[in-house]
Formats: sequence, structure tokens, C-alpha cells
Amino acid sequence: MLKKNHLARYFTISKIIFIILLLLNGLTIIAAAASLISIGLLILSVLSINVALVILLFVLMPKKTKSGYFNFLSSLPPSAQEKLRLAHDLKLALDHHELDIVYQPIIDLQSGNIIELEALMRWNHPKFGPISPGKFIPIAEEMDLIETLGQWILIEACHQSYRWKKAGFDLGICVNLSALQLKSAILDTIESALEETKLQPQHLTLEITETSLMKNSRRIKSLLKKIKLLGIKLALDDFGIGYSSLNYLKQFPFNKIKIDKSFIDNLGQEPNAEAILSAIITLSKKLGLSTIAEGVETREQIYLLHERSCEQIQGFFFSNPLSAKEMTAFLEKNPNLWQMVTRPVAQAPERG
Repeated sequence: MLKKNHLARYFTISKIIFIILLLLNGLTIIAAAASLISIGLLILSVLSINVALVILLFVLMPKKTKSGYFNFLSSLPPSAQEKLRLAHDLKLALDHHELDIVYQPIIDLQSGNIIELEALMRWNHPKFGPISPGKFIPIAEEMDLIETLGQWILIEACHQSYRWKKAGFDLGICVNLSALQLKSAILDTIESALEETKLQPQHLTLEITETSLMKNSRRIKSLLKKIKLLGIKLALDDFGIGYSSLNYLKQFPFNKIKIDKSFIDNLGQEPNAEAILSAIITLSKKLGLSTIAEGVETREQIYLLHERSCEQIQGFFFSNPLSAKEMTAFLEKNPNLWQMVTRPVAQAPERG
């Protein structure tokens, strides 16, 4: 449902579109109304005021169809058409509870026990099939849907974590935060989620990417300190792919860093990769930070990470991201995952 300020914007812009359509040669009032109904709600219910005004430029250069109607959508570039359709469908998927959450285990490398699960969002489009988060998350950010999506996954993941705890699985839960969620209102969202789900704050980890810290770093630093005071852990995600990683470790109140997969892929193949990894782990320990290696897919990587005292690992070697039901079965079957490493025929599962 649109917010009041969005409704006000919608009616203002829709009037402008309506007048422009009427002024276009050969377009009747009925055709104008039909065009407004068919495209106005589609566009303006998911776009911000700035994007909507840009789209008005396309209205000034429409294409006339054989029926005499102006096919507005076809006048947009193919990439814009796809984005617009996906934005509309994403909003419907959120409203109709058609998005899913999957979970991937994070393993303590010393004990082999699963200690946390990372909650990841998935969208299986009814027409186009699975759509990568790398594709629909940026659309959600552009179309002002990311806060709603973020609140939904936070609450659902906390609920599921509490269910697992009641079932006897003492696991933390990790949830990603978008840069656009790093506003003062996120504190209320987090506190409400914990209160509603009865999850203790020490069992929640929030992951923030380096790119999220590049703008308004002073404000974000203050915000993260307030989040940490709630008892929540903070993790710097995709460590090493940004430009000021070491500076971030010094400035921001993180508990742990997640070493980007790009550093793990070349382990055992390039000596420099191992040297860089060792340096990251050593520095983290001196700063009092835990280290998590992302994207672990081979037994050799696991042994090398263990030798270099990396504390936690995550990746397809142990498990694809699984639904809550599938993960429950996985937890029951695999109380300790070192057996998967030492088992002679153990292989990384196919990606899913």
C-alpha cells in the first residue's frame, strides 16, 4: 500500500501525465484514461518522484499503436522495461508473501559445530523463475522497497532462530543490512523485531558491507555504536573488496569480519593469496575481531584456513542455502561437520 506522501505525489504526477496525453495528437480522452490506468499505477506505485519525472520525458515521445493507443511501455529501453516489470512484480511478491528465506550454516573451524546461520532472501518469479538477489536487491533499493524487505527478513529470521532455539539448536542468526537501511529508524525496527520474536540480542548478528560505509561515515559510526549497545554483534561483510578496509576496522565497532570469497578462491594455487589471508587473520586477531571465510568449497581450503587459525567458515562445501524445513533436517543429521571434511568421498554440494 502506498504511503500518504506517495499518494500525494502519485496524484500530482498522474494529473500531469493525463494532461500531456490529452495534448498529444490523436489521443482521445478515453484512450488517455486507459493509458493512465494501465501504466500510471504500474509506474508510480513503485517509483520515486525523481524516477517518475524522468519517465515523463518518454511520454513526450510516444509510439502510436495500430489501435490508436500510445504504447508507453514499449517506448522505454528494454532494460528499463525489464526493471519496471520486475519492480512491479517485486512489490506484488512482497505484498502477497511470495518471497522466501534460505539459511546457510557458519561453522566453528576448531570444533566443527554449526554456530550461526545466515539468512538469505530468495525470489522465485512465477514467470521468469529464480531471480538473483544481485538483480532484485538493487531494484528494491531504487524503488524504495528495501526498508520493507529488510524489515520482513529481519523479523522472519529472528522468528525462525527462536523456533530453532526452542527445538534445542543453540544457534545465532545473521541478517544483512542494506546501506539504505542504515538510518536512525533501523534502531526501532531492530528493537521491535527482538521484542516480537523474543530473540535475545546476543544471538543476532547484522552484516554490513564495506560499500555501505563509504557515505556519511560519521553518522553510520554513531548508529552502529547504538546498535552494538543493544547487545547485537556486527560483522563487516565482503572484507577486502573495498578501498579503505583497514580504516573501517579502526573506525567502526565491528565484532567480526567476513573475508571475501575472492581471497579464498586462490588458496593453494597462488602463494600471494595465502600470504594476504594470513595477514588479514593476524591483523584481525590483534584488533580483537573474529574471522569468517566466505565461499569455502574445497577440503584443501578448509585445511589451509585451519592451519592459519581462521575461526569460522561458510560455503558450499558444507551446504547450499536451505529452506527452514530443510535446514532443520540438516541440523538433526549433522551435529558436527568435521566428519564431512575427513570423509574420503566428501565433496561440495552442487550450488543451489
